[in-house]
Amino acid sequence: MARIMADAAFYRNSGGGATFSGGEPLAQPEFLGELLSRCRSGGVSTAVETCGCVPKQTLLEVEPLVDLFLYDVKVMDPEAHAAYTGQSNDAILANLRSLAQKAPDRVVVRVPLVPGCTDSPENLEAIARLVAGLDVRGVELMPYHELGRDKYAGLGREYPISYEDPDPRPDVGAAVGIFRDRQIPCDVNGG
Repeated sequence: MARIMADAAFYRNSGGGATFSGGEPLAQPEFLGELLSRCRSGGVSTAVETCGCVPKQTLLEVEPLVDLFLYDVKVMDPEAHAAYTGQSNDAILANLRSLAQKAPDRVVVRVPLVPGCTDSPENLEAIARLVAGLDVRGVELMPYHELGRDKYAGLGREYPISYEDPDPRPDVGAAVGIFRDRQIPCDVNGG
């Protein structure tokens, strides 16, 4: 908490705050809850980045202490989601719906645009249909990058994504259009 409060003046002047990410910060709900509570007491705004793959009760217990949820939605098709992540998306989507009911103005759905995985028009359309029914704050698209490639190399592991195309990035403009066509506020991370 001392590290967070060392920048309290910066947060007040910039409108920023403390963002809890990971991994999954909700995997340690007691610790996260205590930090969020202390931030609230100290006047520091909070954001939590989550994939929502946690017990619903965990998510709803911290909800009153969070100013902004950055909620990742990757793949809508349940079978494809399980194949890519090893998990069903049932609880993730149910948690998003519950959170959006309680705090729609504090939820931004984030979509990583991974070529050949999450960037298909069909997947993005399905996410747009979901978001349109939730009335959340909006969507943030996160274009693909290869910053993890060096981490894999450092661990002596093969990077699991390879492309013959030297620039595998998806058409971000078309992705933005899918959401904006439904009047869903949509921004691009870093753009």
